[in-house]
Amino acid sequence: MTDKTLSHEVADFEKERSNEEPQNYLNSACRVAVAHSSVNHPSDPDELPELRRLYVAAHILRALARRFICEELGISECPYDGS
Repeated sequence: MTDKTLSHEVADFEKERSNEEPQNYLNSACRVAVAHSSVNHPSDPDELPELRRLYVAAHILRALARRFICEELGISECPYDGS
């Protein structure tokens, strides 16, 4: 990911995921954590550190989705270019 506007989020994301694969971190530590929060796997988005962690992950996931849409599906971000 080379989007310079996300450099701070990428750095935070890399720090949070540590040595876990990015796709596994996004799935298990973020999506599943919120959807299936429990006593054994807590995720309280009302707590600031957890909210910040999920916020950073959301930015990364959004950037990856936009990149996939542009590069893999060939759909431009510009609504006026006819693609």
